[in-house]
This record gives sequence, C-alpha cells and structure tokens, in this order.
Amino acid sequence: MERLEKRGLVERRPALDDGRGVLVRLTEAGLDLQKQIGREHVRDIAALVGPALSAAEQQELLRLTEKLRASVAAR
Repeated sequence: MERLEKRGLVERRPALDDGRGVLVRLTEAGLDLQKQIGREHVRDIAALVGPALSAAEQQELLRLTEKLRASVAAR
C-alpha cells in the first residue's frame, strides 16, 4: 500500500467512526488508472470471447452473467 501512496494512487484517512481504523480511497490519479486498466481488460476479454463464441452464445453469456449479478446484488 505504501507504494500506491507514494505513486499518488491512493490516500489514507482516519475512520471517523472508529479511531483505530483507517480508510483507503483512490485518488483522482488512481481512478484514472483504474479506468484505463478496466478499458484494457474489456478489450482483452472481447478479443478472447468474440472469436470463440457465436453472436447467439454471446447473448446467452450476457443473459447468464446478468442473472448472476442480480443474484449477488439481492444478497
């Protein structure tokens, strides 16, 4: 974590409701890097899934992942 702080990607703040705790959050630079990495990840997955699955299979995969996401959100 210290390396991320030194790079200006995260910052620590005291937890106001618990004097022993520390909260960590992404800085603007950290958010920008996370978005960049996320976009690259999406491109990589599309490059793998696109040629491997037909359009119908991709639609089925989307349906199933949305079902899983809804199940997790309902917990």
